[in-house]
Amino acid sequence: LACLSNALNEFQITCPWCWESYTLWLESEDTSVELIEDCQICCHPIQLHLHTEIDGSIKLQVERAN
Repeated sequence: LACLSNALNEFQITCPWCWESYTLWLESEDTSVELIEDCQICCHPIQLHLHTEIDGSIKLQVERAN
């Protein structure tokens, strides 16, 4: 069973490959997380850096993955 204690957060991202924008839902974490997701439009790999700031805000950095 999956733990449902983490909230889902909505992010509007722009693919660094095809430059299309779309919505991505990610679980919030207490620390930094790195993920690789395929673009929903062009299927190229995207590296996601999700980080929770001290003030509780969540930052997402998006870049091309190899």
